[in-house]
Amino acid sequence: MLFFMTRFMPELDRTALYRLKGYLKNLQDRLGSLQSTASDNEKQADGLSTRIMTEKQAYARELGEIKEEVDALKQEVGLVKKEVLSMIACLKTSVKADEAERFNKKLELWSPESLVSRREAKRVISQSFA
Repeated sequence: MLFFMTRFMPELDRTALYRLKGYLKNLQDRLGSLQSTASDNEKQADGLSTRIMTEKQAYARELGEIKEEVDALKQEVGLVKKEVLSMIACLKTSVKADEAERFNKKLELWSPESLVSRREAKRVISQSFA
């Protein structure tokens, strides 16, 4: 190519053409380097994307498990609440008439409808009849 250009274009200086050739070679090398870097970056981005999707799926599974556990706990709390209310109903029927007023006051202070723990319920009931 260089021969063709120098033969038909005698006004161009050979040194200028060699400098142009060197410059173009340098640009070609830089372009190859940039393409290689872009390819590496694309591979890394694909790897990160895959890793993100995997972690997202894992988080979704864990959130599903947490939701199931919360639902199970809600059911248990509902059962405990029913037990407390049933126990209070049984206690109300077994309390003597003179202790009924004192029991009702304790019951109002305790407020079992707000869902207390079993330990607290047992403590309040045992204190009521002590």
